[in-house]
Amino acid sequence: MELFDQITNKLVHEAYNNLDNYKIIEGDTNSDIIYIYFTSNGLYYPNTEENFKETIESDKYEWKGNLVKDARKHILLRDVYKQWYVKGINSRINTIENVVDFLLNETRGYKTITLGSSSGGYMAMLVGRKLKSLKIYSFNGQFNIEDQLIGLNNRNKNPLLVKLENNSSFSNYYNIVPYLKNGTAPIFYFSSTHSQWDTEQGEIAKDINDLYPLFIKSDIHGIAFYKQNLIKVLSASKKELVSWSRYKAYSQFSFSLKVVGLIKTLKILKQNR
Repeated sequence: MELFDQITNKLVHEAYNNLDNYKIIEGDTNSDIIYIYFTSNGLYYPNTEENFKETIESDKYEWKGNLVKDARKHILLRDVYKQWYVKGINSRINTIENVVDFLLNETRGYKTITLGSSSGGYMAMLVGRKLKSLKIYSFNGQFNIEDQLIGLNNRNKNPLLVKLENNSSFSNYYNIVPYLKNGTAPIFYFSSTHSQWDTEQGEIAKDINDLYPLFIKSDIHGIAFYKQNLIKVLSASKKELVSWSRYKAYSQFSFSLKVVGLIKTLKILKQNR
């Protein structure tokens, strides 16, 4: 299968120009909370037309299978260019500012919780602070992507970041630390200690207020703990999440013990054999 450049590919352009690239799912509760889920740059991989077509035809959003039950509404978003949402999600909502405005309008009168992994975690933190969310979940999200402009390999992988690097309307968001420092919405930041890039990004996190780190001994980029723990983590109270937070890294096993206890953890180990 031939690889393509997602920035110049006709199919990707058509998806960006003609599709919403967001999905709103109504919940079945009277909760006053709306969950906002940001899909990562792993939306499709590798970059082939076959993979991209399958993504669009199946209406793929990363978090669609892990919606939290106690929500009035779920809003799922994706970036078909896979470039940290630098051009928003479609030809109308075409900047990060427009994404924020769209979500402000959709969530007016409700409380919000944002979440995402990797580039989705980057957006969850940035947008969550702007929306003054109740909680923000970032699973190995980035704080500064300026390193993606360094070296030929990175520049080839991120052509849209390169194209817009001298346009401050877009490139000002390559480093989101200044924006995060202006907010107080609690960020629960899950990071893998055995992943070099995630470790480097984790160092940046230490300078950000109201950020609660949860380090996992893993080289997995994304959700590093047992996947069976995810729904419990996403439905946990702020008090619980704060009590789990620490700079000393958990093993996957010890984190599961903390979150769901011994009996459920043993069942998870059996399932994962």
